[in-house]
Amino acid sequence: MNRKDESRRMKSKKRNLWQFLLCIVVFFEVIIAISGCQNGVQEPGVVALVNGSPIYLHQLEAKYDFLHLDWGESLPPGIEQLQQEYGEILTNLILYKLIEQELAARGLKVTDEEVAAREEEVRHDYPPDEFEKILIEEYIDLNYWREQLKLRISWEKFIHEVLRPRVRIDFQEVQDYYQKNLSEFYLPQRIRFLIFSSPDQEELKKAIASYKKTKTYAANAKLEELRKKHSDLIVHEYFMRVDQLPFIWAGEIKKLNPGEFSRIKNDKKNFYSLVVLKKEEASLLEPYQAYSIIEEKLTQQKIRKLFFDWVADTLKKAEIKINPELKKSLKN
Repeated sequence: MNRKDESRRMKSKKRNLWQFLLCIVVFFEVIIAISGCQNGVQEPGVVALVNGSPIYLHQLEAKYDFLHLDWGESLPPGIEQLQQEYGEILTNLILYKLIEQELAARGLKVTDEEVAAREEEVRHDYPPDEFEKILIEEYIDLNYWREQLKLRISWEKFIHEVLRPRVRIDFQEVQDYYQKNLSEFYLPQRIRFLIFSSPDQEELKKAIASYKKTKTYAANAKLEELRKKHSDLIVHEYFMRVDQLPFIWAGEIKKLNPGEFSRIKNDKKNFYSLVVLKKEEASLLEPYQAYSIIEEKLTQQKIRKLFFDWVADTLKKAEIKINPELKKSLKN
C-alpha cells in the first residue's frame, strides 16, 4: 500500500480508525450517564478526565476543525449539529484515552520511537521537503498529524496485540458459515480480455495482425515488443464479471471466442479492438478455496464483539468526569 495516502486516510475516522464504532452516539449517552454520577471537571481548559488523565478543549477543537477542512458551506452549522459532532468527538477522545491506558497497563504503550519510525516510513515515499508542503497545502499542523499517527498506532496495537490473540476459529465454524452462506462464494462467469487502441487505424491493424501470430506463452513479451514498435499503441488488460461489463463492450465481448478479435471501432478519440483471452464459466468456490476468506470474516466479527464487550466493561469501571458546562451544553 502506498504510504503517501497516510495523512489523507487519517482524515476519515469512520473509514479507518473507528470502523467498529457503529454505535458511537449510544456510547456517548452511556458516558454522559456515567459522568452524571460524578463530580465535574473544574480545571480551565480541561473538558474531561478519564481515570484522572485530562482531555483538553484544544484537542476537541483541533479534531473538529480537522474534520471540516474541506467544508464548502457558506453558513455555519446549527447548534444541534455542533452539539452532536462535539459529543461524538469527545466520545472518540475518551475511548482513545481508555485504549491508551489499557496498552500502558499491559506494557504496550506506544513509544516516541514507534511514532518516529512510522513517520519515517511515510516520509520515505515523498521527495525531500515534499511531505511538509503537502501538510501545509492541506492546512494540517505537523504536531497534530503526529498525534493522530500515534492514535492510529495505538488502535492497531490494541487490535493486534490485545483483541486478536483472543480470537479462535475452528474448522467447524468455517464449515457452518460456508454452508449457510453459499451465495457469497458463487463466482459468475468472468472474461479476461485485452483492448488495443491507437489514433492511427493502420498502425492498429498492423499491431493486431502481428499479435495474432503470437504463441500463447509469448503473449506478454509480444505486447511489450508491440508497444515499443508502435509508440501510439495502448493495450489494457481486464478481468471482469460478465454482468459488470461496460455496456459499450458487453455485446461484442459475449460473441467472441477466446483468441478472436472484435471489428475495429472508433470512439471519437481512438480506434480500438477487443480480443478475448479466456472465458471462465460460473462456479462455486470449494470450501478449501473459501477457507481463508471465511476465517477473516469470522475473525473480524469476533474482534468487533470483543471490542464492544471491552468498551462496555471498561466504561463500568472507568472514572470519567466531564466539564459541567460542556456536559450541560451537550445535554441541551
